[in-house]
Amino acid sequence: MESGRTAIMGWVGRNTNINGRLASGLLLALGLILCILAMKGWTGKLCLTEGCQIYRGYKLWGFSLHHVGGAVFALGLYWLYKRSTVYKDFIRLCLWVETALLAFQVILLPCSECLLIGLIWGLVGFLTIPRHRVMKVWTVFFLAAMAMLVKDMVKPWPVYGGQDSAVKVFFSPSCDHCRETILNLMAGGFQGEDVAFYPVALEGDDPQRVARFRQVLSASLNLWQAFQACWGVPEPCSLGLSDWLKLRLGLLRNKMILARMGAKEVPLVLSKAMAWGGTGGGCSFGEKLADCPH
Repeated sequence: MESGRTAIMGWVGRNTNINGRLASGLLLALGLILCILAMKGWTGKLCLTEGCQIYRGYKLWGFSLHHVGGAVFALGLYWLYKRSTVYKDFIRLCLWVETALLAFQVILLPCSECLLIGLIWGLVGFLTIPRHRVMKVWTVFFLAAMAMLVKDMVKPWPVYGGQDSAVKVFFSPSCDHCRETILNLMAGGFQGEDVAFYPVALEGDDPQRVARFRQVLSASLNLWQAFQACWGVPEPCSLGLSDWLKLRLGLLRNKMILARMGAKEVPLVLSKAMAWGGTGGGCSFGEKLADCPH
C-alpha cells in the first residue's frame, strides 16, 4: 500500500515538473517572439504610455534592449531544453535584473511593453523558483509599476473637442474667471477642433451645469448656446445611471489630471507652445474657493 502511494506521488511529481517545464518553455518562447517583433517595429499597439517611446532608444553594450532581451530569452530556452544545472541560477539572475528595471520604471515612467516582458519573467520565476525571495521583491515592484501605468493611462475627459486639440481649457461652470477666459478664446477665433474644454466641478451644482452643457450641445450642435446654458441658472437635467456615472467619473478624472500637473486653480489653458491661467486671476480648489467671486 505504501509503495503504491509512493509511486503515485512520484508520478504526480514528474508530471508536475514536466508541465512546469513546458509552461516555462512556452513563456520564454513568447518573450523571444515579442522581442523579435519589437525589433521589426511591429509592437506599436503594445505601447500605451510615453515611457515606451523613451525606453525604446535605450541601449546596452551598444545593442537595443530588444536585442538583449531576445538573446536572454533564447539563452533561457536553450538551458531549459538542455536541462542545464545553471538554469535556475540564470532565471534568478534575470529576475533580479528585471526587478531593477521595474524599480527604474517606478521612479521615472512606466512602459506597458516593458511590463509585459516583466510579467513573462515573473511567471517563469513562479514556475521555477516560486519560494525564492526575489519573487517577493519582484511582486512588490511589479504591482507598483502597474499602479503607475494605470495612473499614467488616465486621460482628461473633454465635453467638447478631442485629446489632440491644439488648445486645452480646464474650467469650472461656476467660475467667473473661467467664463471670461472662454469668452476671450472664442472671440479670438478658437473654434471647431482647435480647442477642447475639460470641466472641473468646484461647487455642488457644477455637475448639473455640465450635464446641461452636454444636453444643449447634443441638441443644437452650437458651442455658444451650450456655454450659455452651462453658465445660466442650473436647470434639472435627467440622466440615466450610466450617463450620470460617466459624468461623475469624467469630472473626477479631470481633477486628477490637474492634481498630477500641480495645478491649483482654474481656468488653466494648455497649448502646444505654453500653459497659462487665463485672464484676471483664477478660482482655487477646496477651501480657497471663496477667493473666486461668483
